[in-house]
Amino acid sequence: MISNEYLFKISLMGNPLKQIITAIGQLTGNTSSDWVKSVVGGIINTTGVDVMTHRIWVDSQMVKLVLSLIHPADFFEKLRPTFYRGASAGIIFFDKGDRASFEAVNYWYAEFKSIITNPSIPMVLIGFQTDFEDVTDTEGQIASSKLGLKYITITPKTKEGIAHICTQLVREVQTEPL
Repeated sequence: MISNEYLFKISLMGNPLKQIITAIGQLTGNTSSDWVKSVVGGIINTTGVDVMTHRIWVDSQMVKLVLSLIHPADFFEKLRPTFYRGASAGIIFFDKGDRASFEAVNYWYAEFKSIITNPSIPMVLIGFQTDFEDVTDTEGQIASSKLGLKYITITPKTKEGIAHICTQLVREVQTEPL
């Protein structure tokens, strides 16, 4: 561990799993399709969670992100709370081309909030851009507003969107009064 390193755990939840892994791969530099397949396979065949780490600079502070990717399958529902605990922030993902993944946003929010004891934990709702979009940005903004979340649309194939979100979440937590 680097001296003066700040540890920041983010719980990642929602659908579709492959797009979430692709976005995180862009952030961490793991962009090969073999890596994506191995993470998907590892999550499905084990506890339903994959934990990845990545270091970023936020302002002049080194931050070690601990990214807990939670599998959406019902089979893993009883295990998920273990991996929500201790989170500094949460990100809920949905695919703008898949209405069912959008409709699950309320479920993910309620499940996460039922475990986290900090009522002001920062959370973001992310809509993945697709060629065919069944969910509009307006719908995403309305849903996020009702839940008190920030909303952003990103493409899972570039690093910038997810890196910016992680940086903003770290800044938000660092400026919270104790």
